Amino acid sequence: MSAPPSVTLWTARRGFGCAVGFVVVSLGMNQALRLAYEAMPSFADWIRANSSYVEFVFKVLQGCLWLITAYLFSGARSLRAFAWDAALVQRPTGKGWVLACAAISLGGMNLWLLQQGWISTNEFAHRHYAGGPGAWALFIVYGVFLSAFFEEVMFRGSLFHAFRQSYNMWISTGLVLIVQLYFHWGLVIKSVPDLLFVLAGGMALCAIRAYTGTTWNCVWFHAAYNATVLRQWPFCAFGMLVMLVFLEATRPNSSPVTLQARGQAGSAEKDDSNGEKHRI
Repeated sequence: MSAPPSVTLWTARRGFGCAVGFVVVSLGMNQALRLAYEAMPSFADWIRANSSYVEFVFKVLQGCLWLITAYLFSGARSLRAFAWDAALVQRPTGKGWVLACAAISLGGMNLWLLQQGWISTNEFAHRHYAGGPGAWALFIVYGVFLSAFFEEVMFRGSLFHAFRQSYNMWISTGLVLIVQLYFHWGLVIKSVPDLLFVLAGGMALCAIRAYTGTTWNCVWFHAAYNATVLRQWPFCAFGMLVMLVFLEATRPNSSPVTLQARGQAGSAEKDDSNGEKHRI
């Protein structure tokens, strides 16, 4: 792996500013949509008729603006430098695969609690499911894949990394959880188990970022959990299989031929060393 393009410019101050920027982007987009909704009746009617599709575009645009906000506050001089700071250059690891299995188990526990009536039903998901196959497909694409990527680059790739430049692991995790709770407020106020799942997941993801060194493991964990909660079992199975194949294909070559070549090279070096000794 190549050396980092530059020393990180993230600081805790930049992290706080970036967190405020995320909130401003969210509030600004919601306010702009509300004003357009009230000022243009025809636009409002079009939104009602295509609410699922409009919401998908709105969330993707919001996620892209969040990434731009993180890039601007990072002080990085290039996208490559930003990607390195956000731990997106480093590939997922075998530990990430094991942790994704743990995320599936955590999602299964969430579903069990839902059946017991201890966790509230996801009305957002039900609304998209009732909107037809197209609306449900867009919701799955965003809910499983895009939201995991956007949020992990925001929270773990940017904010957590920024706070770690000045604070220890626990304080940095706590600060990230505060921002995360703000963006999941509509969920966490429904029940105590919902709150505990968000807190436990957020803490686990910060630990994954800190101890595995790559944000892709966080994205993988997040996507596996979301797919399980949304009962997308084919995505879970296919995703885990694809990542297992990817890990196998990208790990250092340790085939018998390679090992034999390494052994021969070691023997040659040993013979040369012995020859040098005899000549001396």
